[in-house]
Amino acid sequence: ARRARFETPMAGLRDYFSHPGAAAMLVLIVLYKLGDAFAGALLTPFLLKGMAYASAEVGVVNKVIGLWLTIAGALAGGFVMLRLGLWRALMAFGVLQMASNLGFWWLAQGGKGQLGTAVLPAFDWGFVQLSQATSVDGALLAVVAVENLSGGMGTAAFLALLMALCSQRYTATQFALLSAFASVGRVWVGPLAGVLAETIGWPTFFVASTVLALPALALLWMLRSPIRALDVTGQP
Repeated sequence: ARRARFETPMAGLRDYFSHPGAAAMLVLIVLYKLGDAFAGALLTPFLLKGMAYASAEVGVVNKVIGLWLTIAGALAGGFVMLRLGLWRALMAFGVLQMASNLGFWWLAQGGKGQLGTAVLPAFDWGFVQLSQATSVDGALLAVVAVENLSGGMGTAAFLALLMALCSQRYTATQFALLSAFASVGRVWVGPLAGVLAETIGWPTFFVASTVLALPALALLWMLRSPIRALDVTGQP
């Protein structure tokens, strides 16, 4: 950026780090979705190979229904956040994200059929189609529903935090940079997650993904005062 004499990224970074506690907030951005990303990195292999669900069942529940539940969770999270405030929403949704990983531990421990089965009728929505009625495991449906709803709620609060940290003068630049830092955890956990799952097994893997969410919650507690100040002023 310096060689190209494109000072906007450099100025945006200087502005961000000029505020007290900027580094700690950056660590929180990297860690907040880490436990969720760790569990999600191997979710499809777990369902297809570890649990031996049919590909149609996993596709319908995890991709189609899960997508709409994530959107619903984001909308609900935004609504609830207006009443809780930014810090309390981040904490509450962070705890929900962490607890949702235990649903997959429960599924890995107990196996299929714990909640019976449900039948999804055939549908054609134009952009996605289910050609014939498909039986889905009730436990799979429940666990995926909790995971996607809580993940959507956490994403809504997390994006609100990123936006609140951006100065008005460098909004686009800082939001892009902070979003890039937020993806660091998701990029690096994939290979580690695969090795760990093979080494310790699926149930312990999902317990480990739950534990990985604890550092973010601890840091969030320590940063409660500056985050509450963001909620009041809207400025870093």
